[in-house]
Amino acid sequence: MSSSNFYLLRDSEKFHTLKFRNAYVVQLNGKLCTTSDDLYRQLKSHFEFPDYFGNNLDALYDCLMDLEWITQDHIVIYFENADLLLSGEVADPDFLEDFWGTLYDVCISWILGSEAMISSKLFSVYLSYSDKLKELFEANDIEFEIIN
Repeated sequence: MSSSNFYLLRDSEKFHTLKFRNAYVVQLNGKLCTTSDDLYRQLKSHFEFPDYFGNNLDALYDCLMDLEWITQDHIVIYFENADLLLSGEVADPDFLEDFWGTLYDVCISWILGSEAMISSKLFSVYLSYSDKLKELFEANDIEFEIIN
């Protein structure tokens, strides 16, 4: 098992067969999140971020590290059509890489917090597989597991 809680699913239908205990599950479709504005809007809605959410990666990290309003012990995000995520983002060509890095940092921080007995929540990210994402994760030292 990956220590980062990042998972690439070769068969996207596999996600719907996974069983999560006491989990808050958010499903996002990369087709609907082709720009950073789209993505922030979807994340804010699904996670019920406060009105002051700043639509930037620092604010995203801060909100995902809080989540006190979510009572479940496991936070799961699933990105269907993950290869299309941010495909229309032209303002910042590095945003996709930075976004995945932020989510990876959130996963690691939740793991470290749990080990320090700060919180018992688990944070996991599932994505539909693509060679492009696999290469991006490898190039950026993002640990992941491939699920067949």
